[in-house]
Amino acid sequence: RRGATSTVDLTFLNPAAHALDAAKDWAVDHKVSCGSDHAGLRWDIDYGAEELENPTGKKYNFEKADISAWQTSFKNALADNPERWDKLRDYTQPVTDNEISEAVETLTEAMNSATAETVPERKPSAHAKPWWSEQLSDANERRNLQQAQLRTEPRGEQKSVIRTAIKKSSRYFKKLFKHERNTWINKTLEEATPADIWSFRGWSKGTRNYPSPAIKRPDQPPAVQHEEKCDALRDALLKPPPNLPDNPPPNLTDPHPDDIEHVPVTKDEVHEALFGPSTKKAPGVSQNSFLVVRWAWGAAEDIIMA
Repeated sequence: RRGATSTVDLTFLNPAAHALDAAKDWAVDHKVSCGSDHAGLRWDIDYGAEELENPTGKKYNFEKADISAWQTSFKNALADNPERWDKLRDYTQPVTDNEISEAVETLTEAMNSATAETVPERKPSAHAKPWWSEQLSDANERRNLQQAQLRTEPRGEQKSVIRTAIKKSSRYFKKLFKHERNTWINKTLEEATPADIWSFRGWSKGTRNYPSPAIKRPDQPPAVQHEEKCDALRDALLKPPPNLPDNPPPNLTDPHPDDIEHVPVTKDEVHEALFGPSTKKAPGVSQNSFLVVRWAWGAAEDIIMA
């Protein structure tokens, strides 16, 4: 009042929320005032449920990756095992199943190493907007600095000058926000495919992963913890195959008259298998999607063919 700051900030909790200690980290946040002369209040509502990390989620932001840097890092990782790749390229030498498995693991580790070294991690937020840009961050930061300066400036003519600058910065920020949002929406709709239509209904929503309900198990207590639920699903859905009597393992060493003739796989067939599927499929635990495998093909085509 009259140029002096005052604080009357109240947050009301009902008895149930107060008993559960649901409101935490209460604070006055001047950065969320959004052009108003009133500071915003911020607090967290937490009933004890912890967000879980999704091991098969998109950990890396491949949209901001440098493909040439990734391929260089991938080649450097493969250069640590030259003898293995030379043996794979020589089709006159027999290769065991273990050697093939080790080569696949080495390729996967090289892709993981290149991704971790050159691709920035994705930092999802429930409040993130896909149209946010560096220009918006700069405009918002400029406005916040002016508001902070207004709070520390003594009364006088300079204070009215700062208020005028804040109004100007706020108008610019709002216009820029609308421009960036409309540009992103128009570009997204222009580049949309029929498969993207159903995802537009949630394009401005964040994603969170919370614990699922407890899983009942026969003759065991309910599975409550994340590891217990994984074990329960694994025991129910991924049971080991039963032992079949009189079923000797097949002979894969000696030739058989009914064997199908081996036809070498061509480079075009491998290329079609890698570049045919969509790159938007779930990457799995290794985080290596078809997009990453395509980068690897461009860097080490001869090794993948071997």
